[in-house]
Parts: sequence; C-alpha cells; structure tokens
Amino acid sequence: MTVCRCHLTTGRVRGLVERWYLALDEHRDPGELAELLAHAGLVLKFPGRVVHGGAEFTEWYDEVTTTYFDESRVVERIAVRLTSPLHAEVTTRINWQARMWEPPSARSRWVGYYWTEELSVVVQDDAPRIRTCTVTAPVPMRGSPRLALLE
Repeated sequence: MTVCRCHLTTGRVRGLVERWYLALDEHRDPGELAELLAHAGLVLKFPGRVVHGGAEFTEWYDEVTTTYFDESRVVERIAVRLTSPLHAEVTTRINWQARMWEPPSARSRWVGYYWTEELSVVVQDDAPRIRTCTVTAPVPMRGSPRLALLE
C-alpha cells in the first residue's frame, strides 16, 4: 500500500519536530522557522506569552534570540500519536540550556531547564506543520537561576 506524501507518518512528524528544535537552537531566520509552522490556526503558548500567527511569532522570536544565546535543546523524548492521516499529537521532554545577558551585567549567565511540550501537527500545503505548541512544567536544573517568565 502506498502512503500519500500528504499523509502524516510517525517518521515525518518526528523529523519535523527535530528540525524545529535544531532551527531554534541555531537561531535560524524567522522565515525558515515559519515554514515549519501552520499558516492557519497557529497558537504557541510559551511561558509568559501566547503567540497567534506569524507576525506575533516573529516578534517573540526576535525577543528571545536577543536574550538567549548558545542555546541547546536536548530532546529526551518524542512521543507521537497519529490521530488521523492529517493530524498528530506530540509530547516532548526537553532539556534546554542557554546563556543570557541582562543589561547592564558585566557577564552573561547560564540557565537550564527541563520542560514538556505538547505539540499539534497538521498537514498544510502537503507538508507537516506545527499548529499548536504548549510549554508545560518548567523545572530549573540544579544551579540554574529561576526565570520569572518560566514560573
């Protein structure tokens, strides 16, 4: 049986999620990240901020990429549940570490957290795309400062 390229598979969903985290770590161009996101119905719930649509995503992304650098997301778990040929629910467990600088500090500081992300993936324009993402349960790593926006 041939599977339509427009249908989701566990492998296609995992690939999308892995590309998403790598692009975030590498601070790729917002337009490149936008290609991984749904054009319709986009809702991203980050700690301290809810993003609706591409323009708000670009604004949020500009803010975080000027605050956090040397980012590293280690994906400890990706669980994919295909709910239809065009929809999937994904749960990830992330270890996120970065450096941040707060003016007028003389030095940057390390920050590290574990969290869970719940993502909804859909097919749009014959490609898998992230429609929703909700970051939950942020837990600071030992020695990491607590970040007010993550609490």
